[in-house]
Amino acid sequence: MRRIVKLTVYSIDKNCINRYSKEKVLKYAYISCGYIINKTFRKTMYSIAKLVEVIMNYDVNIITEYVFLVIAILILTAMIYTKPRRTRIYHIDCAGMVMSVLQIVLSITIIGITREPEEFDSILFNIICALFMFNYLIILNLIFNYVLLLSPELKIKFRYIMITELIYDLGYCIYMGYGILAGKMYAYDGTSIILTDYFYSYLIFGILDSLYSWSTWIIGRRNMSRIVKIGVAILSPLDTILLMLQWYVRETCVFSSATYVFPFVIFYILFHSNPYNEIAGCQNEYSFETRFLDAIYLHKKYTIIYVKMTQFRVDGEIDFYNQRKYALSTKSRQIEHVSIKMHNYIISDKEFIVFIKSGEKDKVQGYVEQVYNILAEGLPYKNSVLHTDFKMLVMENTPYVNNMHMLKVFYDYMIKKMHNNYENEKYVCKDKDYEQFKEEYAIENMLVDIRNKMDLEDERVICYAQPIYSISTGTFRTAEALMRLKMDGRIIYPDKFIELAEHNGCIHALTCIILNKVCKEINELANTYDFDAITINCSTVEMEDENLYTELMKILNDNKVASSKIRLELTESTMSGNYEIVSENMRKLNQAGVKFYLDDFGTGYSNLERIVSFPFMTIKFDKSILYRAISDSTMNDLVDGIVSIFKKKGFVLLVEGVENEEHSKYSIDHGFDYIQGYKYAKPVQLEKLSEYFSKK
Repeated sequence: MRRIVKLTVYSIDKNCINRYSKEKVLKYAYISCGYIINKTFRKTMYSIAKLVEVIMNYDVNIITEYVFLVIAILILTAMIYTKPRRTRIYHIDCAGMVMSVLQIVLSITIIGITREPEEFDSILFNIICALFMFNYLIILNLIFNYVLLLSPELKIKFRYIMITELIYDLGYCIYMGYGILAGKMYAYDGTSIILTDYFYSYLIFGILDSLYSWSTWIIGRRNMSRIVKIGVAILSPLDTILLMLQWYVRETCVFSSATYVFPFVIFYILFHSNPYNEIAGCQNEYSFETRFLDAIYLHKKYTIIYVKMTQFRVDGEIDFYNQRKYALSTKSRQIEHVSIKMHNYIISDKEFIVFIKSGEKDKVQGYVEQVYNILAEGLPYKNSVLHTDFKMLVMENTPYVNNMHMLKVFYDYMIKKMHNNYENEKYVCKDKDYEQFKEEYAIENMLVDIRNKMDLEDERVICYAQPIYSISTGTFRTAEALMRLKMDGRIIYPDKFIELAEHNGCIHALTCIILNKVCKEINELANTYDFDAITINCSTVEMEDENLYTELMKILNDNKVASSKIRLELTESTMSGNYEIVSENMRKLNQAGVKFYLDDFGTGYSNLERIVSFPFMTIKFDKSILYRAISDSTMNDLVDGIVSIFKKKGFVLLVEGVENEEHSKYSIDHGFDYIQGYKYAKPVQLEKLSEYFSKK
């Protein structure tokens, strides 16, 4: 070996490169590596063979116990160092694994004592036997309770089932206690120790417990999820068979650990280390994403039923957590039983998705109707009936929705279109819904991109303006800046993007861009034209931002525009927000010279006291009040009264929506100061305001 290593070192030495060709250097390197690898492999195989020989020579009949001891320790380690779903019954499974490790150690200890009778201590042995029997009873109870809690129907009958289990436990303790105290667990003749049939009678109790678990499974199987039914249906008979087999071959081979380690391992793998919910039998959103994307990639036909439960009612009690959990899991299992082609996925404690992999329309329609009927039906709950209110969306595969983000946005989009109440409602999506959504989704993506880039010169944000007529001067003194978006050569109006922008946190970016563009236009107009200011709409969301004052003033200062040339329009909803932050922003901006308009007065729930407490300069009456006042004498009297009150308080009054001569005459006669509407001026591009303002 030394010679080869020296040769290798010599081969790759710089001087050697000059003496030998590259081919020889590589040849020596290959020989050296091959020798090392071959020797390492032979040593490894020899070590494995010796280990197998030691194990086989040690004790063949308890190898299974050692194997399951290793498995139990590994699973227990995974439970400790990973982050499984820690539901209520997870703790039962975790406790079961701890008890399993202890039980196997006790089993190996008892067998080890019987192999060395010369060091036998009867008192110590009886104590170990007592621990073994008592620990086994705990394991049986944990397995039984785990199965019991998998069914909500059995959980409701928990008290009665537990009485039966307590009787079983009492019988077990009396029987085993008598055997230990009477010395019936083993036979010792001074030279050898033999475990008696009385000792192995714990297997009989295990069989009885397994059969009892099977019987409770039969009682509650209708209300169990598919995955739970299959799991219990396999594990319980398998446990019974293994326990019976252990009874007959107990002297030859010991493998009773398999009857309790297997269940706890399966429970952990199925319900805690993967996405399955052990009660509902559903997987989670990530599992749904996998199935959904696979269906799209493979061009399979599918139908998705999205269910959002809005309210839960039991005897007047509304929306308690236990009711939600019970309703969601029970309804989900009932739906799962409709067809094997249906798969359920829980999204939250109020939402779940049913995925139907079928292209036959008639069958799918039948499935949808059955799902709706199951959801609408009341559930027995304790001594009453649980009712659920829900919204149900049915969506077929469509090229317009081809990823999870689009799907989530589509849910929100469609739920908003449904009636905003607690009544049950089913809606089957149509082609026009997908097309409208496609446009909204494109707008949303553009808004997010505008927000992320935060380019104050962004050409996708277009600024129009509608001049406002002053009755006293007979000229246009101000204008309202109006936002538009440009997408694929089309103009998008505010009714299609303002709400989206507020929801996605993009509205402030739009306001900053519009303000910057208005400031630049003001600089163009200021030297030549006579006007008071240009108003900009400001969202309620923005007014609750503590940084608003700093950011708006920075744009004004960067453009060297006087604060008095900018006015902000706020809606009535602004006053119902965070009062302290809104009030502070308005106070600081007002002190800096920015004036405020109260927009759309009369459309919300106005609090006159709150209006007076905020620094508004102008009250802008909504056009709906104007139209109704013209035709309704009662509304006309109210308008007269309100106008009179505001005038006394020193407010400037503006009315919008003036479209004809009748509207104009009413506005002038009733004391308004400013008029905005198509009768006087339509919205124009910001650059064309010069056509309406008078020259200095």
